[in-house]
Amino acid sequence: MCNAPGTNNSSDIGQMTFYYIVDDVVSTSDDLPTGQRIFKISYEHPSLIPQFKTGDGPYRSIKELRRNSPRFKNLLKDDPQRAQKIYSQRFLIDIVDQVLVPKTIDEQLDGKLFHMLDHSVSGKITKNNISGIHFFEPKFHRIIEVTKDKNEKGIWEARIEAIRPTKKD
Repeated sequence: MCNAPGTNNSSDIGQMTFYYIVDDVVSTSDDLPTGQRIFKISYEHPSLIPQFKTGDGPYRSIKELRRNSPRFKNLLKDDPQRAQKIYSQRFLIDIVDQVLVPKTIDEQLDGKLFHMLDHSVSGKITKNNISGIHFFEPKFHRIIEVTKDKNEKGIWEARIEAIRPTKKD
């Protein structure tokens, strides 16, 4: 979870880019297993500089992160192959248009804000139930019935069921 602990009062900073190394990042595209990843966050006139509960940074460059991050140094010792991958351009997580949440709000929600947002976007599939908002993915969802046609933004509603992947022998 990203929190915004402090403010930066300079309004003429311009475009700034920061790098963070963050623990336990889940990949949505199976490009890397869950683990440490590097976030690249760019801002136009930033007013808040985020901090991650399970990460370190900000660093002004990947070079600075590699040189000064205790997490990166530990990863180099424990898993040099992953350390090599996560700083390559292909595996950087480039964050655009992020919404910073004051630490007090996340604390009031008992640290569950990220899970609430994740569920509202990704939904949840349990044994016989699908809940939350899902982006239709034909290999994971089957449309049972369209309940509302597309609106002007291309959003539609339907009753769906989950398609369980079958194990190949």
